[in-house]
Amino acid sequence: MFQRIDRVHFVATAIGFALLCGSGLAGEATNSTWTQSSHGDVVVISQGDRVALKDEITNKPFTVVAFVAPWSAACVPAWLRVDGYLAEHADVAVRVISLPAEDEEGSRALPVAQQYLQHVAGVPYFIVFDNVLRPVYVGHHAGEMLETMDEHRIRVARLDAESK
Repeated sequence: MFQRIDRVHFVATAIGFALLCGSGLAGEATNSTWTQSSHGDVVVISQGDRVALKDEITNKPFTVVAFVAPWSAACVPAWLRVDGYLAEHADVAVRVISLPAEDEEGSRALPVAQQYLQHVAGVPYFIVFDNVLRPVYVGHHAGEMLETMDEHRIRVARLDAESK
């Protein structure tokens, strides 16, 4: 039953987002979606300006840096997965870098995109750091990112148990 409700919620959100895209409001939906979470530590750290990621890493086990843009249809479904994960994992911080432009070309011209996204295919784009600044995941897929964090969690727990 839970999976069915979850799928219904996802489909309803996707339909709503498609309607927003057609009405020209997709950018507002994408930007507000990534900043509104009742589940965790989510902070917008850039609206296109340069930013030093090392200054934004928290002492939590994971800090997710999410590059998102209003023109990217993939950003809202990615957020649904991340937000659901945050509901169950309070030890994850999310730092959002919004690329507020009307299209990909405009986003790529922003200083933060010039700084970090020179050779990146598109958004959403995630960089996950552990609490000692080691990258744990780099890529575009929210599901793969969440699985990687879970696998990292298991490895760390195993190493901790072995060292005792």
